[in-house]
Amino acid sequence: MDIVHEALNILKLVLQARAPYDTGNLALNSIRIVGNAIYIGGEIADYAIYTNEPWIRGKNPNEGWVEKAIEEAKPMIQRVLSNKATMQDIAETQKFYRDIISDRKKTMVENLKQLRDSI
Repeated sequence: MDIVHEALNILKLVLQARAPYDTGNLALNSIRIVGNAIYIGGEIADYAIYTNEPWIRGKNPNEGWVEKAIEEAKPMIQRVLSNKATMQDIAETQKFYRDIISDRKKTMVENLKQLRDSI
């Protein structure tokens, strides 16, 4: 088991589960692991920075989501990196966040169906 890769996978899942979710592009397509780093946004979602930073006008409802997700992931990442997490711990954590991501996808599909039916 490559513990760095496992830690990165957990952080990616937490970020995907906690990212602002309108079309799902930011959460599902723009959060990626490259080498030993995680990238958010880029050409895939060039607006990503605006989802996390303060706005000049008004309050950004998503402000700080990246930092909050990192804090949420931190205890498990620390356990993984210190070899204190079992494979079962890792699998359960991954399932928890994959279920959140799956539920968000289902909600988006339902919302799109309702929108379609209202047209």
